Amino acid sequence: MHNALRTFGNRGFANQELEAEFRTAYSSHGTRFLFISSALVALYYLVFVVVDLSAGRSNLSDPAQLGRLSMIAGLSGLAVALRRHRAFFIRNYTACFFTVATVACGMSNFTILSRHAQDGSVSLVWGLTSATVFATFVVFGFARLRAGATLILSTLLSGIPLCSAWMQPNLDGAAFQRMTVHLLAANVLGYCLYRFSLLRERKLFLQSKRKNHIAELRRMKEQAESASRTKTAFLANMSHEIRTPMNGVIGALSMLNDEQLSERDRLFIKSARDSARNLMHILNEILDYSKLDAQKIRLTPEPFDPLALIGNVAHAFQATAEQKGIVIRRDCHEVPADIRSLTGDEGKLRQVLLNLVSNAVKFTQSGEVVISLSVHKLNDEVARVTLDLSDTGMGIPPEALTSLFQPFYQVESGSNRSYGGTGLGLAICKQIIDEMGGQIGVRSVLGIGTTFEVTLELPYSTETLTASERAPAHGGFADTLPPEQSDLRMRGEVLLVEDNEVNAFIATMTLESLGVSCMHARNGEVAVEMFRQHAFDVVLMDCEMPVMDGYEAVRHIRQLEADDTARERTPVIALTAHALSGDREVCLANGMDDYLTKPFDRQALALLLSRWLPVVTQDA
Repeated sequence: MHNALRTFGNRGFANQELEAEFRTAYSSHGTRFLFISSALVALYYLVFVVVDLSAGRSNLSDPAQLGRLSMIAGLSGLAVALRRHRAFFIRNYTACFFTVATVACGMSNFTILSRHAQDGSVSLVWGLTSATVFATFVVFGFARLRAGATLILSTLLSGIPLCSAWMQPNLDGAAFQRMTVHLLAANVLGYCLYRFSLLRERKLFLQSKRKNHIAELRRMKEQAESASRTKTAFLANMSHEIRTPMNGVIGALSMLNDEQLSERDRLFIKSARDSARNLMHILNEILDYSKLDAQKIRLTPEPFDPLALIGNVAHAFQATAEQKGIVIRRDCHEVPADIRSLTGDEGKLRQVLLNLVSNAVKFTQSGEVVISLSVHKLNDEVARVTLDLSDTGMGIPPEALTSLFQPFYQVESGSNRSYGGTGLGLAICKQIIDEMGGQIGVRSVLGIGTTFEVTLELPYSTETLTASERAPAHGGFADTLPPEQSDLRMRGEVLLVEDNEVNAFIATMTLESLGVSCMHARNGEVAVEMFRQHAFDVVLMDCEMPVMDGYEAVRHIRQLEADDTARERTPVIALTAHALSGDREVCLANGMDDYLTKPFDRQALALLLSRWLPVVTQDA
């Protein structure tokens, strides 16, 4: 009972902003009620005037008719004012309603006193009582004032008729007592009506806000999804449009024979190659971060050799480190001899390591960069893998460590930066490691060096990997290609399907430099017809082409192979500028066997083809 009374007597929401919003809406409804009631009462008086005039009971010069016309004019003016100046009445709603209610009560009492002056005391008292009870319930039920203002107004409206009745001569005392009791009962019942109505209004207000919030959230969700789809489409299109011409630039540069150039020309070519690679690195970082930010990263766990991974990453930066006089050292002595492979996304882990080692080499002017790997068995299936990247570089200020993995953050900022970059590399690393269920941390001392630590829990195996399992996933650049494979020669006949003439020329020259015979088709339809008439060892297929795209062309090729049982399956390799998350899976799902992104260089293409074509030894 106590809790029920507390709830019934609660004056408002605890949140003041919510209470103010509710009061504004509440007063707005009250203003609307005042407008409608003023218009209806004016119409009510107008009907009385018309009826009396039609019946011939009075004319416009009668005092009663003049009074009614005054009421009609006043109420009509109030209705028009409420309609045109709604905001003013909402702001000053309490004062306005007090004024209207008091004037209406006074005029009602005046009318009753005039009409019942000759009827006797009892008739007068009951006329005042009925009019006041009606006004009281109107105030409690529809006034929409605060509780205190409502009680004051109801007391005022009850006091005016009581005073009017008390001042009349020959007052009937018993009738006056009954009038007092009726007005008290009306106020008590009216207050209960007011509280229940207010509680219901608050409930409806909250339900309305909840409904509006749900609708707003749904609208914002649809807008966000639409923006995400637009962004994804834009990134896919820009990735394709930028990578396609970059393939011509990088491919042409990779075909130039440095031995036939002067020292000056070699420097020019090296600068162009480095700039092209830097541009692609920046583009890839932006695309990677966009994919991660949209939570579209897809992990592809496969067995891989951790020692080979560390070796390839170290080799990728060996030349750069030697130019700076830095030593890249590997420390893998804490790897059990019986662990031959780990299962995880080797491509993503390689991306993290390449990023960390790149930063270490960039910010280290002398000394060494150490890549440490330790593997500790947790049980018969899972091991804890710890990768430490240590350098003897300049170090990182303590205040910068907490923000180091934030997107676009750079220790040096402004126009006087010593080092370039997008500030996305470490943010990408953290998101990848988080997605893999691991942790990445950093320790640093200014002037001494920095250590990044990556910790993962991965399944392990004691079985030796096969040759196909050891093959890395192919991207556009063969940064980790061993030196002994940099001059591979192969034997075979390749069908190149490419609509861009520059890219077709570069790819043809690259294939011929590898000793491979090449035939070119400018779209998928031509490629299918050439495949029908001729047998090829490998098909290099662009995906986006006019007339017939690469996906449809592959379906026709697979159908030709199915119809001719004597024909062996020909490897089809996607050679495409589509490099967003899921593009590789789409190509493989459509019948292709491998995937290489544009732009690519000679070494990357050589490494890829070596998986599908016989390699010619140097003695052959």
